[in-house]
Amino acid sequence: QSRIEFVEKVLKKGDSQYDKLVEEIKGGNFEWLLALAKTASLIRPTHRSLSKAILGFNWQRSDDAARVACSQLLTNLATVHAEYLRPIFLMLVRHLNAQGGDEALLDLDTKVLEAMHEVLHATISKILRLRPTAGPVLMPILIRLFPQYEDSVIQQRLYVKNLLRITEYAPHLRDKILLLLIERLVALDVSAYSCYDNKTAANDMTSHMDVQDNHDSSGNDDDDDDQHQQQQQQ
Repeated sequence: QSRIEFVEKVLKKGDSQYDKLVEEIKGGNFEWLLALAKTASLIRPTHRSLSKAILGFNWQRSDDAARVACSQLLTNLATVHAEYLRPIFLMLVRHLNAQGGDEALLDLDTKVLEAMHEVLHATISKILRLRPTAGPVLMPILIRLFPQYEDSVIQQRLYVKNLLRITEYAPHLRDKILLLLIERLVALDVSAYSCYDNKTAANDMTSHMDVQDNHDSSGNDDDDDDQHQQQQQQ
């Protein structure tokens, strides 16, 4: 109870202990995350450093208790403040994959990764259930963060797997997600075919140049023989 009272005082009156609260959230302390979750209605976009600390939560290194507490905080925050919907969805979807070059995510133990994804999906599911109008906010983010052709196969598969998981608890987004998957898979196929064609064309050009070089070399040898014969006749 004392932590909740402390948080309320800080958020309502701008107490000098505000920086302490921010540091506690940065540290991922689950007790402070829970206290903040219960006072989420008091958080405002003007609390910039606090908002940054919340959205910067380290999902990879935190334990299960901290993840669950952060999930509750994000759910409450997105439910009472619509302006937090987009940044929260961005945060959650990024952690469903190694988006932005976060290769450390791919290095996690399989069980750790699956446990983390369970909490991430549970958070997205709760937000969509509590805010039915949040779907149009989530969908563009799913499209934007889809891995590119240059990304690893593991990253591609991981993201596809998570998109299919979202269709299970967000049936109103199923058709759009499946259409996205079809479009991207076709695009990947075209890119791979184009890459193959370019490589084949490059090999053909190299072979043609080799043949031309051999021909030119042979022609030069013939010219040298003609000149040698003319000199002997003279």
